[in-house]
Amino acid sequence: MGKPKIFVLDTNVILHDHKAIRHFQDNNLVIPIAVVEELDKFKKGNDSLAFNARGFMRDIDRITEGKSFGKDGLPIGPRLGLIKVEPNHPFSGEYADMFKDDIQDHRILSTAMWVRDHNPGTFVALVTKDVNLRLKAKAAGMAVQDYLTDK
Repeated sequence: MGKPKIFVLDTNVILHDHKAIRHFQDNNLVIPIAVVEELDKFKKGNDSLAFNARGFMRDIDRITEGKSFGKDGLPIGPRLGLIKVEPNHPFSGEYADMFKDDIQDHRILSTAMWVRDHNPGTFVALVTKDVNLRLKAKAAGMAVQDYLTDK
């Protein structure tokens, strides 16, 4: 078994599959606080997006019951990796000029880049179903993947 990878999840992955955190084997997951903020907007209603937002938040609540994420995160479950919610981190250097608009996608991308920069020697990728965000990530040199467990 190699060193766990770190995957930073975008909101649309969770809205697509609220059990997505259980599909990354023993790899570690980071949920940017911007994702939690977006999920909060989707939780009301009876459609699949609301169902998935609520289901994910309940799952995270169970994982964190009586605990905090700490530096490394908390175990998702048996034979699974760790998960943590990461505060937003601003872009630095040239990327602050490249991504000037203060929007959730940019907060998610900048947090993914911060996680990458603070975990040298570890593969870190942003996982999103958003084509535009994937293009922005590629432009910024960030590893990025589509969420494909449903294909």
